[in-house]
Amino acid sequence: MRSPGLAAMTGPGPAEPADGPAAWLAAATARHRGGDLDGAAALYRRVLDRVPEHPLALQRLALIGCQTGVPASAVALVRGALAAVARGSWPGAVDLVACHDTLGTALAAVGDPNGAAAAHRAALALAPARAALWFNLANALKAGGAEAKTAAAALGRAVACDPCHAAARIGRANALAALGRAATAAGEFRAALALAPGHADALHGLGEAMAARGDDAAAVAPLRWAAAMAPTRAALAYRLAVALAEAGDRPGAIAACRATLAHDPGFAAAHDTLGSLIDRDGRPQAAVPCHRTAVALAPAVAPYHYNLANTARRIGRPEEAEQGLARARALDPTLAVARYNHAMVALGLGPSAEAWAAYDLRFTAGDAQPQRAIARPSWTGARLVDGRLLVWREQGIGDEVMFARHYPAAAARVGTDRLVIEAEPRLGAPIGRALPGVAVRAAPDPPDPAADRSPPPDLACHLPAGSL
Repeated sequence: MRSPGLAAMTGPGPAEPADGPAAWLAAATARHRGGDLDGAAALYRRVLDRVPEHPLALQRLALIGCQTGVPASAVALVRGALAAVARGSWPGAVDLVACHDTLGTALAAVGDPNGAAAAHRAALALAPARAALWFNLANALKAGGAEAKTAAAALGRAVACDPCHAAARIGRANALAALGRAATAAGEFRAALALAPGHADALHGLGEAMAARGDDAAAVAPLRWAAAMAPTRAALAYRLAVALAEAGDRPGAIAACRATLAHDPGFAAAHDTLGSLIDRDGRPQAAVPCHRTAVALAPAVAPYHYNLANTARRIGRPEEAEQGLARARALDPTLAVARYNHAMVALGLGPSAEAWAAYDLRFTAGDAQPQRAIARPSWTGARLVDGRLLVWREQGIGDEVMFARHYPAAAARVGTDRLVIEAEPRLGAPIGRALPGVAVRAAPDPPDPAADRSPPPDLACHLPAGSL
């Protein structure tokens, strides 16, 4: 957050000796502007020893409190300045804008964003054309959980007041990106970079905006530049790794992950991603230690357990895979892909009712197609008193041939006149010949969602072929 400016102030006041409060204040101001905060603070206190309610000395000392990490004392000091003005105990001119803005800065630092926003609004009521005030208000609004559009509006006012305010442009671009306006955000990031070339946050934001537009290849260049401009910021190197992986540059992504870990060995996500990249590179044995490290660093993250388990399964460690998938499910019961893969591993270790139930999540997990939403209950294996059972094809033709061996049992269970099979057109005739009396029809390709929502009245239930 940008700090309030040091506005010079004069006031009539009584005549004072050359070494009195006026001279001390001038010397303090010079030291403050020169960066000598300790020297300035000592002189401001000297002024306050002589004139305890001097508003400018109180406000400036409060500002130093914000700058040196002592915001609680800053709140008390600047409120004392405003109280002195309200009582009329100071006859000179007072920069109320600076007082309110400093109060906002201090309140934000002590964790009161709503109070900070109110103070910045009070400053803006007196000086609505100051970009820094709008910028500070926007930061307080974001900290208080305001909607992105509210912060974007305040930052837009800051940019309108000062088109060269690079930080305001970056903040506005981030707010626009949060609103889903990636193209506009990208333009704002570019405008900020024109003002501050090589600004790591602007470059990072531009890369994120490119990725949000679906152009992963275009995201790589600004993200690579951002990582180069801030080489010790591991998060930027990691974001570059993700972009490179999305763009199909696996060797580059692996190198960027290693660069991330060189700066931050405890970066769990980088260990996990590195493991996944190495696994996809055909080296699952080398991937396992990466995934194990990610799990050790962040044991409460379900996907890390899931990725470790999948790699363990590929290298023939079903027990470790089963344990990892069980842990992933326990951490996140909604993680369908973990439940499904857990079912596959569990079925390999020994079939169970729970494993077969989880196997039905293969569509949600993205391991089987098509995913259909037929407006009838799934068949439980019970005999039908009325209506018919639809068994529909899934996955490829080879899978369908494999599943077809269960069709005779289904026909025997419900009756050939109550079974309808949807098959790949090339398999329709052979299945029909093998199952006289069973209705066999070509499966819709692709399925018609409208038809699935309104199935025939005589359809009692349905089941994908792989669930037989």
